[in-house]
Amino acid sequence: MNILYVSDTFLPSINGIVTNIVDSSTELIKRGHDVSVFTSKINEAGTRSYSGIRVHRFRSTKRFIHYHDFRLTIPNHFKMSKILGKIKPDVIHAHMPSLLGWDCLLYAKMNNLPFVATYSTLLPDFLKHSSLEKISKSGLTKEIVWFYTRLFYNRCDMVIAPSETVKKELARQGIKKTVVISFGVNTSKFCCDQHKKIANKHSKQIILHVGRLSYEKSVGTLAKAYSLVAKKFPQSQLLIIGDGNQKNKLINLTKKLGLTKNVKFLGVVEHDKLSKYYSSADIFASASAIETEGIVFLEAMACGLPIIGVNKMGAADLIKDGYNGLLAEPYNYRDLAEKMSKLLWDKKMQLKMSRNSLIRVKEYDSNKSVRKLENLYKKLISEHNRPK
Repeated sequence: MNILYVSDTFLPSINGIVTNIVDSSTELIKRGHDVSVFTSKINEAGTRSYSGIRVHRFRSTKRFIHYHDFRLTIPNHFKMSKILGKIKPDVIHAHMPSLLGWDCLLYAKMNNLPFVATYSTLLPDFLKHSSLEKISKSGLTKEIVWFYTRLFYNRCDMVIAPSETVKKELARQGIKKTVVISFGVNTSKFCCDQHKKIANKHSKQIILHVGRLSYEKSVGTLAKAYSLVAKKFPQSQLLIIGDGNQKNKLINLTKKLGLTKNVKFLGVVEHDKLSKYYSSADIFASASAIETEGIVFLEAMACGLPIIGVNKMGAADLIKDGYNGLLAEPYNYRDLAEKMSKLLWDKKMQLKMSRNSLIRVKEYDSNKSVRKLENLYKKLISEHNRPK
């Protein structure tokens, strides 16, 4: 098969969508398929190959809603059609309902090609936590966003929901054809460092957070929660990996909270090197309430970490409260602090949940996800080629 992925964000940016595309593409290429990506220009132009993935970049906006590494692609229909004529994709798979996504959807309809889209971002809640917060408070704005969402996704042959919670929400909003396929995690890349787990003698208990430092990820809530935890566990540390438009504000917040010695901002870490940071930690924690699934949760589970998250969206699907982690009330930093403290106090609970994370993550191995994707593509291609 010739598979085309469509996304306004791609390497060198690092986020959940990019990770999903790269991991899926790498496995599909191993299985003998050809993979191309349409995306925006950031610092790179033209075509470039990443581990066999052919990347085609198009002109884009300078910046989109304060995300320095995100560009909204401005499609050049003539140029795209020319490239598409050379690629001859058998299936097109979009990750965003953007202008680029619409242009490729139109091409698919005109050429009788199956068009798949993943619902990667809960757009109404994303706006609520973005710099567009003021206009997004209106109920009308939320309905307009859902109207636009339905307009795009109901024209797809199939919509992929990363979790059951997302599938139910999409159904409630009138999006019809959906199937659940987890983003998955590469369990050969992210795996438990057994030596570390057995011989964990460091004096400091380490809480790890990995993710974009932006409005919607609620890292400020996590910092406030940790300020209460640090009073009970002064030898503990909160390590924060990632970058984003809120980094300076978060650094200032930790200074204000008196956490300069306890909280370390490690910046961006190459994806291939993340595993050692997960393995060096005792607990993974996130306050984000808008995850459609949360690849970082899966990576942490694959490395044998107990998970602290909030009882909403994808986190609530991945974390079985009391089994492989604990769930706190969304946006409630006091409750989040209580859950973090409870787990830090109880080493036996940590060990039990660590083992259970390793058991639970087997359901989300990326090989299983790619197999489901592959079967979905083949089914849709067959349906489109069937005589009418």
